[in-house]
Amino acid sequence: MDGVYLLTLFAFLTTVSASLLGPVEALYLKTLTRDLSKIGVVLGIAPIVFILSSPLVGRLSDVLGRKRLLFMLSALGALGPILLVSSKNIVVYALFKILVSVSETSSVLAFALLGDMIEKRKRGGFLFGIYESGPSLGGVVGTFLSGYVASFIGSLSTPYYISSVFSLLSIALLLRIPSEKRTRKKGGKIRRKLAPPLLAVWLLSFLFGLHMGMRYLIWPIIIEKMKGTQLAPFYTSLTWTSMGLLAVLLLAFAGKLSDRYGAMKILFAGWLFSGVIGCLFYFPMDFFPFYLLSVLFSIGEVLKGPSSADISTRFTTPENRGFVFGLLSSSGSFGSFLGPILAGFLTEKFPVNTVLLFYGLLLLLPAFLTLYLMRDSL
Repeated sequence: MDGVYLLTLFAFLTTVSASLLGPVEALYLKTLTRDLSKIGVVLGIAPIVFILSSPLVGRLSDVLGRKRLLFMLSALGALGPILLVSSKNIVVYALFKILVSVSETSSVLAFALLGDMIEKRKRGGFLFGIYESGPSLGGVVGTFLSGYVASFIGSLSTPYYISSVFSLLSIALLLRIPSEKRTRKKGGKIRRKLAPPLLAVWLLSFLFGLHMGMRYLIWPIIIEKMKGTQLAPFYTSLTWTSMGLLAVLLLAFAGKLSDRYGAMKILFAGWLFSGVIGCLFYFPMDFFPFYLLSVLFSIGEVLKGPSSADISTRFTTPENRGFVFGLLSSSGSFGSFLGPILAGFLTEKFPVNTVLLFYGLLLLLPAFLTLYLMRDSL
């Protein structure tokens, strides 16, 4: 089987493993402490560690090799959930959480390894689309499986053990994934002429993370007003699951569009589409129109995925790709970290509809930034 498809399956398995903890972790932590502030601190460990460690892990992969580090991180990912669920108090849990969070940087290395594989292939956008469908589907499967198992089959600790199993499966799969071809140059520097475009790409990554983070807070609040507190979790889950499934179905097609019409044009179209649809949320509506608009909104996000990845690959070399992709992931995670904070501040000061209008206008900013990138012929 082609290495790209094996790597896609690897990304699916690791994302299922990571997603299994999300729905139950806060509830499990309540069995260790009733202090919600401590629980909040522990839940905040993952994004902070990911932001700080992604560039470092990426640089190490440039020097030591990506597959070698993937083995180490996957092994840590398999051991981590067992350590977490065996913790007797929240302090020990927090320490183990740091290790688990480092293991999640395997997504950066897998993405960089994918870039190494398809760097010189003509169908880069399509192959990136195929790859991104793996973690997209993995997130849906892991989230659903976690809630179902914890509620109807096992207990709050059961998803932790299943998470470890999926990580073990990913290790077995790594044995079949070809290693990248190493060159004599290791840890190469970023060429000066590529620095400005890369800064623009990093800013795009930050803005993408920022808008995703804002959505995590704003969407549930809006749906709660429409459906009430009791039904809000179900309808929020329904909306996000539908958006995720549509992404899985359309990512490969979006990659084909990127290959055919050019990655820059499709990236511009994705941001522009998201911004226009985002501004429409300003108008009052019931849940069903909101749901349809949300699903339509996800099309813009789908268009941005493969094209952005293809552009990032072309602006890097195998000698620095791990480091650059690590910085991209770090900037996106930093945006996701700040997004809910910004959304919370805005919703305290302004009506939700006004915040949604700001949200839509914010999505138009990257469209103009993409025009800057279009000056470089790709």
